[in-house]
Amino acid sequence: MYALSKITSRYWYRSRLFWLLFILSSYTIAGFFILPNVIKDIAIEQIEQNLGWTSSIETVELNPFTLTLTINQFAIQDEQGKTVVSFDRYHNDIELRSLIEGAVTFSNLELIAPYVKLVIDENGQTNFQKAIEKAQADKPVEASTTDDNNAKPPKLLFDSILVDGGEVEVIDHTQSELIEHQLKPISFALTNFSTFVNKAGAYQLDIALGTGQQLAWRGNLGIAPFHSSGFLKVENIKAERLWAYAQNQAPYTLTHGLIGIEGQYDVRMTESEPLLEISNATITLDKLLLALNATDDAFLDIDKLSIGPLDFNLAKQKLDISRLAIDALSLNLERDAQGQLTLLAPFAQTSVTEKPSSGAQAESNADTTASTVNASVPADKPFLWSIGEIQLNKSRLNITDRQPSTPAKVTIENINSRLSGLSQDMTKSLDFGLSYFVESSGKSEISGQVTPTPLNLKAAINIDNLALPIIQPYLNDHVRITLEEGALSVNGNLTLASDSNSNVMNGGFDGAVSINQFNTTDQTINERLIGWQSLSIEPIKVNFNPLSIDINDIRFEQPYGRIIVTEDRSTNLAQLVVANKAPQQAVQESTTVEPTPIEPATEKTAAKTEPLPLNINRILFNNGAAYFADLSLTPQFGTSIQNISGEISGLTSKNAEKASVDIKGTIEDYGKALIKGKINPLSGDLYTDLAVKFDNIELSTMTPYSGRYAGYRIDKGKLNLHLNYKIDKRMLVGENRLILDQFELGDTVNSEESINLPLELALAILKDRNGVIDIDLPTRGNLDDPNFKISGIILKAFTNVITKAATAPFSMIGSLVGGDPEALNSVSFEPGKAALTAEQTGNLEKLAKALNSRPQLMLEIRASVDESRDGEALKKAKLEEKLAAHGSQQRTAALEKIITTTFGQTAIDQIKATVASSVSNENETTPEQATINAQAYETALYNSALKTEPVSSLELTTLAKLRITSIKTQLVAQNNVPNDQVFALQPSLEGQTKEGRVITEFNLTTR
Repeated sequence: MYALSKITSRYWYRSRLFWLLFILSSYTIAGFFILPNVIKDIAIEQIEQNLGWTSSIETVELNPFTLTLTINQFAIQDEQGKTVVSFDRYHNDIELRSLIEGAVTFSNLELIAPYVKLVIDENGQTNFQKAIEKAQADKPVEASTTDDNNAKPPKLLFDSILVDGGEVEVIDHTQSELIEHQLKPISFALTNFSTFVNKAGAYQLDIALGTGQQLAWRGNLGIAPFHSSGFLKVENIKAERLWAYAQNQAPYTLTHGLIGIEGQYDVRMTESEPLLEISNATITLDKLLLALNATDDAFLDIDKLSIGPLDFNLAKQKLDISRLAIDALSLNLERDAQGQLTLLAPFAQTSVTEKPSSGAQAESNADTTASTVNASVPADKPFLWSIGEIQLNKSRLNITDRQPSTPAKVTIENINSRLSGLSQDMTKSLDFGLSYFVESSGKSEISGQVTPTPLNLKAAINIDNLALPIIQPYLNDHVRITLEEGALSVNGNLTLASDSNSNVMNGGFDGAVSINQFNTTDQTINERLIGWQSLSIEPIKVNFNPLSIDINDIRFEQPYGRIIVTEDRSTNLAQLVVANKAPQQAVQESTTVEPTPIEPATEKTAAKTEPLPLNINRILFNNGAAYFADLSLTPQFGTSIQNISGEISGLTSKNAEKASVDIKGTIEDYGKALIKGKINPLSGDLYTDLAVKFDNIELSTMTPYSGRYAGYRIDKGKLNLHLNYKIDKRMLVGENRLILDQFELGDTVNSEESINLPLELALAILKDRNGVIDIDLPTRGNLDDPNFKISGIILKAFTNVITKAATAPFSMIGSLVGGDPEALNSVSFEPGKAALTAEQTGNLEKLAKALNSRPQLMLEIRASVDESRDGEALKKAKLEEKLAAHGSQQRTAALEKIITTTFGQTAIDQIKATVASSVSNENETTPEQATINAQAYETALYNSALKTEPVSSLELTTLAKLRITSIKTQLVAQNNVPNDQVFALQPSLEGQTKEGRVITEFNLTTR
């Protein structure tokens, strides 16, 4: 009561209670009514001064007793009147225990529905930066104060900090396209946070970054010094929104992708260096789509890429990744018509547009880069990293190649691969594995170990039934062959090892290779060309350095080949090759380039010609077949070979070794084929010693050929062909035997290509009594001759035999039975005589032997008489017969009588005068001269008397008949030639004398 009365007295100002009430009321009025307005006005004023923007606050509530501050409906508008910062409610509660704590203590700090709009212009400046710069430009310049970097932060203590329902809107103009981000709702909670040294508070931050995008951050946070540890989780961040910032520098466009990050961390600042540890962290990227351009379809589609768990220690410079897995990757690779991968097109454009920096700038950039690298990675602490395992699961590769005229499309599916133990130490061995399926093929697998440096690979390869038709588009540009089917299988071990000193790759392959159900079609006639049921090569051993190949067995089951001579007389094999169309530029260049001079052979160049070391133990054929047809003939011709079986053993490239050949087959139904001998085709010194036999081949099937080239059909006959080839030191020696049994020509055929020869005669000469033609066809040739062809040599030899038999039959007979062809085709007689000499008798005996063994031959004899020489011989014979009756001593008188009787005494006188004038010395009367004169006179009388002897044509014809009789008697009577094989033709009186003998010629014909 006293205190109250004191207040009401006139000495109220002396009352403590009054002042207590005054202070309390003033504090209350100021706290509840004055300070809120002051805070509101100062806030609005400061915002306008520092930013130049207007702001508004609905209410500011201050409770001076609870020390709480609440601001409601705060907003800042920019120059355009758009809200850039706002919140619905701000509230803090300062505890009185701050006096005891020695720090400003907030029991609660709340921010409800904060909103920030951040606009970034083309130059990278934010709307806040621009506003601050503009506001500062209007203020007077104030002296700057020196910051004390070592000043300790004010002591603050927060029991709880809460942000709820926040939103951040970012509008970015820095890129070519406008980018907008909205981060909402943002929730943040921090407890027991302080600025005390080595104190930390627990926090929790939750941010929604759009539909389905979440950021969760929990842990401890301290700022003196800064340190934080906790757990961070980011879910479903849309990577394509972030990719916009890298789009101008990146060659591709990320059209979709979700990023997830999760893991523990511990970060702190120390006096020496920052420390960062990340543990048990994972990074995931889901639904990644990568395209060349935003409007294109994605060429890369990854369902999920996960990295982790991973551990990182900045101080130790160490990164350990337990696993890197890529699930359901789908990659589309395309090559254009020019052979360029479309994926590499952006790099090609970049290389063209980029300009190298100037020398000084380049050096500066290089120095800066080097210093940055050196500063970030201490020399004594190399960065250590490891990846426990890299996996590619259930992936797919689509390949499109447009360079071939027919685009090739290949799909490799269900690709699974792994690589274990990868680290910065490239000298360690890594385990790897790869499996995949190509189109409709079987499973292919490769597994083993690989060491990157130096390269060392040990791998097991298993390719199961790889479908070969996938290479068809590449075949189309080179050959007109359709690969209908075929499956390649490879099973073996591959080793590779690089020699760091010589940069040579060593290693080899050891395993088996097979191609099954292989079939090709000739596109020109749509018929089967080459194929087999199965081809197996096992075991095969290949050594890479030096290159050598060892094969035990090559087995062909049911091999097949087809050779066709087309209507234009080229082979199907020749027509299958597609001509290369060289570019015009290449043609022009080829015409201007000077030829490179040929250097003389040296030891090094000679060494390059050494054959590849190759050994094949056996090549086996079973139940093979082949077909040959000639469509250029009328009628068309075709034949087949079946049941081809056999083997080639011991095939090697060693010069001293020879391989054995033993192959059999059936031609048509009953013909037989056999190839047997020794070969060495792989050596540098080619060697062949082969016997080839074709027996019991029906010749009637060869009518199309006989019609074209001989002008006759073949009515019947069988062929036996025995060939023997020996090639040694590039020289061919062939002994070929052709046997035609019961060979008969049929009707004639009109052919412009037929040879105009009497083939019936040739066959009659070659065919023996049993109807067999047996011909030896020796061949010789040099393999180095560019015009050399074995088939051409045989055909030429056979043609020569037929031509010789038809055009020079006696020459052929001479080669068959022996003897001089010129002595067999005629008989020469002395003028006026018809007797045979012993030599002629022997020749006729040989001719008789040929006629007896070839009953189809007929011999025509046309006796010739030289009317002059034979007539003179007949005259002499008749005159000698008359003179013989007078004796030798009365010979002169007899001659004088004959002349006088016919010509008179005057003729005798003329003869005497002629003889007398021819004597050089008329006065010489020695006995010897007298004898000479008498002989000259008798000779003159004899020559004159011959003119008195007439010779009739009957006498000449009689002489011809005698000559025929002599020949026929020798042939028919003495050598038993049937009389119906020998024909005497009308004698010829126009015969000629050669070398003093009159020739009677023979002619051969057939029945």
